[in-house]
Amino acid sequence: MGSEELFTIPIQRTEAHQGGSIVCTSPAPQVYLLTWNSPPDNRLTSAFCSALMSALNIIEFGYPPGVLVTTSAISKFYSNGLDLELAISTPGFFEDELYFLWRRFLTYPMPTIALINGHCFAGGLMLAMHHDYRVFAGSKGYMCLNEIEFGMPLMAPMSSIFRIKLAPQVYRQLVLEAHRFDGKEALSAGLVDVVGDLHALLDFVRDKGLVKKGVTGVYGILKAEMYRESVTLLESGVGGASQLPALQAAEKKRKVEGTKWFRRACLSVPTVPTTAPAPIDLPEPALNSIRKAGVDLSNGYPCRPPRPLYLQDVYQIRNEEWKHDDAGARADESKSALLSAVELGEHYRKIEIRVPAHIEVAVIWPALFATERAAGFRNAGSAPWWHADLVCELQPAGITHPHNDTVPPVGGDTLWDNSRITIHNASWDYGGVHPKHGTRVTSFAEKPYFDPNAPTRRQALGLLHRGGCHLMGLPEG
Repeated sequence: MGSEELFTIPIQRTEAHQGGSIVCTSPAPQVYLLTWNSPPDNRLTSAFCSALMSALNIIEFGYPPGVLVTTSAISKFYSNGLDLELAISTPGFFEDELYFLWRRFLTYPMPTIALINGHCFAGGLMLAMHHDYRVFAGSKGYMCLNEIEFGMPLMAPMSSIFRIKLAPQVYRQLVLEAHRFDGKEALSAGLVDVVGDLHALLDFVRDKGLVKKGVTGVYGILKAEMYRESVTLLESGVGGASQLPALQAAEKKRKVEGTKWFRRACLSVPTVPTTAPAPIDLPEPALNSIRKAGVDLSNGYPCRPPRPLYLQDVYQIRNEEWKHDDAGARADESKSALLSAVELGEHYRKIEIRVPAHIEVAVIWPALFATERAAGFRNAGSAPWWHADLVCELQPAGITHPHNDTVPPVGGDTLWDNSRITIHNASWDYGGVHPKHGTRVTSFAEKPYFDPNAPTRRQALGLLHRGGCHLMGLPEG
């Protein structure tokens, strides 16, 4: 089969790309075959789009109407899409160059066919979809929209052609699954019209009489009406790189607000579907406080409230000055006088909790814990995985773990803890060096002390006092 060369358009070399050319041949009368060659994979750059636009103009205005065919001289790639970084950094590339080229194909006044002889990905597939027909040539290569894999949103002018030309389930496979269609799958899905080589394409042109379709002068007008939604979007100026930051910022804001909502309204102790236990004989102030929080007591005391209170409620609680005796004054070396968790709950009624790895603060009812699992200062290891502090800023020191050896002048330590964390958080020998926060748990990050000459790491961090060293058989530093 003969193939007369008609003209060649150079693809300008740039700093990022080596350039190339687009050669126009005529494998059959009035069939114009544009073969592009822009190594390594025919990226749709500004130079490529400009050269292709020139070739389209030359054929329309310099030759009789016929059929336009595009293909690649690189057997592995029809087109691998955009150089995304370059495209985003080039002002006006999407609106003035890429979308303008796609609109030109979509309304071109003669039939257009993409002869896909290699991988056709992302923007390359979008270019092929703006042709009237597609022929999948060769035994290798895939058609794929893989934007979901590299985090690029599909702008409206990019996606509209797929909605118009494809079935919804195929569109879903392309966009949300990044499915790679081989020739057989592409034919079944309606992505291509023929699977075969250039000979099969020319037979397709002959059988459909495509060479004569552009003679009457309305072919492009008819297509503009057929695809008017896409044409309008391609002309609208929307979907440019300048809109990407706004899209990304809006999505980030949406996620931040959603996370705040979740933590405020939903991040709670999961409700346990269990039979409510019998009511507990609580002091009237504690019962009033529970009722005030909206806990339904009609069926007895619930295992867990339907929703815990959150930070805004804690702030309100801290506005209250509660009358209480000085529990810290009752602390002694033997720890025999410290209140149990239930006793403390009956006395203070409300307790602030801190969940490890979460910054939110909520409120629990200590007596409620006693219905599920007894926990107290004399049995620290039985406690759940909560951290808890006293809510009231005015609470004096002394509500501490049995492991504490001295009482700081202000604030308290964790109310409940498991045995391992207790050693870390509550074994600090304050010795005149007090925690930085009056009512907050002292943690590793807040230890204002490090002794590089200590014989052990725990002593270096100040986690063992002299008595603790003696109990563990370590030398006293």
